[in-house]
Amino acid sequence: MDSIVALHRARLLSHRGQLAEARDEAQQALATAMCRGTLLYVPPVLATLGQLALRFGDRDGAEAFVRRYRQTLADGAGCMPSPVYDWVELQVTAARHGAHAALTQMDLQYPSPAQRAALFTRQPGAAAWFVRTALEAGDPHWAAIAAREAERLAEDNPGIPTLAASAVHAAGLLHGDPDGLVRAATEHGHHWARTTAAEDLAALLDTRSRRRTAEAVAEAPPRPRLSAPPAAPDPAARAARAARTAEENADALSDVERTVAHLVSQGLTNQQVASRIHRSPHTVNYHLRNIFRKVGLSSRVELARHAHLWTTDRPGIADLGIF
Repeated sequence: MDSIVALHRARLLSHRGQLAEARDEAQQALATAMCRGTLLYVPPVLATLGQLALRFGDRDGAEAFVRRYRQTLADGAGCMPSPVYDWVELQVTAARHGAHAALTQMDLQYPSPAQRAALFTRQPGAAAWFVRTALEAGDPHWAAIAAREAERLAEDNPGIPTLAASAVHAAGLLHGDPDGLVRAATEHGHHWARTTAAEDLAALLDTRSRRRTAEAVAEAPPRPRLSAPPAAPDPAARAARAARTAEENADALSDVERTVAHLVSQGLTNQQVASRIHRSPHTVNYHLRNIFRKVGLSSRVELARHAHLWTTDRPGIADLGIF
């Protein structure tokens, strides 16, 4: 009995998104079942561990759990059929071999609406997964079947939020409906289903954004061709302009800021400057950001190049008594 309690606890923790805790409980359930010889519970525990391995991105581990529970079932240890066994194996196939291979396996493992209904009822997000996989494999007909069956389940079982959210999620994927995906991401109670709905929404919005950008580029008038490419900016002229700008704006610096600028231009670190002016490194960093903003520079290298023009001869530095 302890193993089945631990198994249910693992599934509940997984439902909440507490995956590490769920894995610990499932491993405990497996150890207890093996120790006490209650082999009836071994296949569902292995299937749960396989699902958790997938959530952690461990395809090899998930595949190993699939092999173990398939062998255990073949040995007669488990006699209770469950759609979960095929479901884990199906996700492993998609992760390992892609959507086309998974679609072929879907036809074999879930050929009837009753089998799909059993899975969609038990696994929130499975209907949307079927839709997504079918669309990736280029089979919108299969996707429409899965979405329609999820909707029928919700209609036949009103008042069950899980089925309603699954139906909205599947339909949102099928029709590219962002409002439906927002609703699914909000209403799904299952952590994995909620997360995948949010990911589907992000992917849809990204696709739309890239499409609008491409259309805007295609519709933009052609840019006039220049008779000759513009001359590259002269580095010396650019440096001279930067020096003039820095010198012109230096009047905006306070005495402390001019002191910090001078010390930094000598190659001192923020910690060393802080020791010299009896301030904290955080305060030095604050002054340094203000210096960059006021004089139009962006790096310590530029500061070292220009600061000697407007710090050493200005009043205020010696007055601080630090030299």
